[in-house]
Amino acid sequence: MTAAPTPRLSMRGITRSFGPVTVLHGIDLDIRPGEVHALLGENGAGKSTLMKILAGVQPPSSGEVRLNGQPVRFRSVAEASRSGVRMLFQELSLAPDLTVEENLFLGQMPAAITDHALQRRARAQLAALNLDLPLGRPLRTLTVGERQMVAIARALTGDTQVLILDEPTAPLTSPEVEQLFTFIAQVRARGVAVVY
Repeated sequence: MTAAPTPRLSMRGITRSFGPVTVLHGIDLDIRPGEVHALLGENGAGKSTLMKILAGVQPPSSGEVRLNGQPVRFRSVAEASRSGVRMLFQELSLAPDLTVEENLFLGQMPAAITDHALQRRARAQLAALNLDLPLGRPLRTLTVGERQMVAIARALTGDTQVLILDEPTAPLTSPEVEQLFTFIAQVRARGVAVVY
């Protein structure tokens, strides 16, 4: 019998209080490479709070988070992102007047890069994710589903190990939801752990 792989992500005893109100009570969660987990529950159950702790938005009141077996305590979203933990928030943080490729590498572009070189990098990134999006167009001209795919592709630049999607299907049409699920299956096959 083969042992299960080390969890990509492990959360133990996660508690989060806001003043006298405790919203998370000793949560445990393990996610292995290539697994997809959906957090379900009523509004106010603490799903978003748990994911914000993982993504570095806020710290836990107590408990431990491990990434690939190593303890981590992210003090910011940027720190979590550098460690390979990326969260796609329900409100997309994209620039509607910039092009698809500019949004893909926003905050990561070298100071001097030609449009041609940026499009070449974007084509390679999108091809690796089996995505076909119109380069050179302002983001505002794309459908909501296409914008969602740009945001996900952006979250997957670099060495993404855990992808957190906050209610990703809420603004999507049925065909766009199907496209999203196909995309999640592709990401899962690459060994990325997905939580939504």
